[in-house]
Order: sequence, then structure tokens, then C-alpha cells
Amino acid sequence: LVGKEEVEKCIKMIMETEVGVELRENALRWKTLSREAMMEGGSSDKDIEEFVQEILSKEWRS
Repeated sequence: LVGKEEVEKCIKMIMETEVGVELRENALRWKTLSREAMMEGGSSDKDIEEFVQEILSKEWRS
């Protein structure tokens, strides 16, 4: 388990330092990128579509 002092130290780092600002900006960037990937036409959407098409084509060949 993590002690309360360690939790407090980490929260202060995130909330009060330049490192925290950078971490929050990175988190926001990843959030935006992941949403775009999941939207219609995004990379995840395309990958899922290709995967489904591959499965369906194999089923029809069997």
C-alpha cells in the first residue's frame, strides 16, 4: 500500500509544479487523440472494420 505522505506528495506535484502542467497537457492530448481514433473514420474504427471484414471473408471461404 501507499502511505498518505506519498499520495500527498504526488498530488502536490501534479497540482503545483511544471511537471504537473506537462502531465495534464499530455493527458488532454491523449484524450483527444483517442476520441479521434474511435470516431467514424478514425484509426480504431478502420481497424475494427478491417478485422470484421477479415473474419467475415474467412467464414464465407469455409
